Amino acid sequence: MDGINYTFIIPHRNIPHLLARCLASIPRRPDVQIIVVDDASDPTVVDFDRFPGLDDPQVEVVFTKEWRGAGCARNVGLERAVGKWVVFADADDYYLDNLSAMMDRYVDSDKDMLLFRIVLQPPSRKILWNDAYKPVFDRAVASGDCEEIKRVCPYPVARFIKRDLIGSIRFPEIAYAEDVMFSLRVSLASKATEVVDEVVYCYVQVPNSAMRTNKWQKSYTHTKVRLDVCRFFERRGDTKWKEYGLDRTWRNWWYSTWKRNRWAALRLLPLVAIRTGSVPLKDIFSPPPRNLCTAPPESIPLEVLKTGKIPRANT
Repeated sequence: MDGINYTFIIPHRNIPHLLARCLASIPRRPDVQIIVVDDASDPTVVDFDRFPGLDDPQVEVVFTKEWRGAGCARNVGLERAVGKWVVFADADDYYLDNLSAMMDRYVDSDKDMLLFRIVLQPPSRKILWNDAYKPVFDRAVASGDCEEIKRVCPYPVARFIKRDLIGSIRFPEIAYAEDVMFSLRVSLASKATEVVDEVVYCYVQVPNSAMRTNKWQKSYTHTKVRLDVCRFFERRGDTKWKEYGLDRTWRNWWYSTWKRNRWAALRLLPLVAIRTGSVPLKDIFSPPPRNLCTAPPESIPLEVLKTGKIPRANT
């Protein structure tokens, strides 16, 4: 396929109505390739004869025979990608109206990765700033230094990534947090990253999504992935970020224990204090970051959703 500048890759399982919304938010242009990989959806939930995108000539739908997770689905998409830029999306999320303008602006950029801002839509339907990454974006925009954001924003969405940069890097095929190591490896492989002070992507919290069910398995897998990240930093000789990640891992683990069994959590306090150098009692009243950084959410004005332009933070 000649002349393809952007390949969108969307993994999907059992949410066709949200997938349809996501597809509708992607511009139909001659330079766009859209790949949807269905991860063995349940035929009692999905009408495969009316599957979103089947009747769209710009959408390539791939059906897998067994469930292997979003990481495997994205890898299938990567094998079929031909665009100069690869853009990942989750089926339950959607893009804002300024996406096409951003695609025009950066199609010939000499950068190998572009990071855009994200907004969050929880089940309450109220649109918020992305609570975990806004302060990191603010610092990167103000300083032009991308080293922090490349290490602490472990998601592949809301990015334009040169396909040549991805190369042979692939997603781990695990149940949860499959995007963390992929995003980290791609980010640190990038030699020319730009943080774009525009919001193009809305992350939607769906109550019954894979990220919000099977809490024990999710907690275990996330802890393992965090430790894998710490070992990755250690192999690179990046001691600062390894220690930072370990601190967050212990604090998240202790807070998860506190929510389920407070007596057990209190008994674990000495161990956590030794590992982190502090007693995490404040986490009872102010939960620790779910990732590596956080800030209180703020309401997003309607004009931001219409234009995609976020005003600079007060400093």
